Amino acid sequence: MVLKREISFPYFNPIEKKIIYSALDEAADYLQKFYCFSPREWFNHCYDLKTELEGGINCSPKKAFAEVRQYTPIRDNLSLFPKERYQICLFDKNILQTLWKQSNMEFYPFMVYILTHELVHVARFCQNLHPFDCDQESLQKEEEKVNHLTQKVLNITKSEIFNKVSSLYNWASSVRSASSAA
Repeated sequence: MVLKREISFPYFNPIEKKIIYSALDEAADYLQKFYCFSPREWFNHCYDLKTELEGGINCSPKKAFAEVRQYTPIRDNLSLFPKERYQICLFDKNILQTLWKQSNMEFYPFMVYILTHELVHVARFCQNLHPFDCDQESLQKEEEKVNHLTQKVLNITKSEIFNKVSSLYNWASSVRSASSAA
């Protein structure tokens, strides 16, 4: 699905949301295979997904496509699930605007790439491979590591579609970095 519309409606529509949740399932499958998570592993129970409209999320000033936030759910009883949960927050406006500018980019593969990237972050937090709170220098190094791991998870060099998505993602990331450094 290639997006062809004006940016005047800056939120995902119901059809796009269904596609996003399918992309999330595919991204989670890739992570499960890459990290060898068992089907019942706790990783599957430690994250949620919200769009800007669903979660009342403010669009990122950094023009990010998504970010991971940490929270502790309120529980009345003990649970097998982890105490901390992570919320993947999609920035509808940034994603749709980027896709609108890159009219040849397909929605589904782009969402698989974004969600795989965010799930790599979640997996690394859950496995204590990187702290959630850290300084800007550590954050930048972690982002580079996650970009590299995302490409390994998706095995991008074997797919022309994911090569295009990776190129777009890297281009958009460099534009965001340049504008935030200014």
